Amino acid sequence: MPNATPANRSIDQWFSTAAFSIPQPFTSGTSARNALFGPGLFSWDAGIVKAIPTTERIRTTFRAELFNATNHTSLGLPATNLSVPATVGRITGTSAGARTVQFGMRVDF
Repeated sequence: MPNATPANRSIDQWFSTAAFSIPQPFTSGTSARNALFGPGLFSWDAGIVKAIPTTERIRTTFRAELFNATNHTSLGLPATNLSVPATVGRITGTSAGARTVQFGMRVDF
């Protein structure tokens, strides 16, 4: 059985498709469980909170939250359906969204 990891990984060939084949009908394949791993996930979230005492009885809280603050692209999982040879082994999406910033304000009285 050929090695499933190609020499130069890319989004067009994350694993070698020659290492796998469709098993005969009504039989199980011989591939090990969890034989393939996708790319890792990197998403750094951050938040800033500032409490502002407005009066003796009223307090205002301001929040700023950043999701995927570094805006790092995290690739999705490769396609693994051997029945569709045009896409098998290719990564066509991402697993984390782009940077998102949200603000919030709360007044306690």
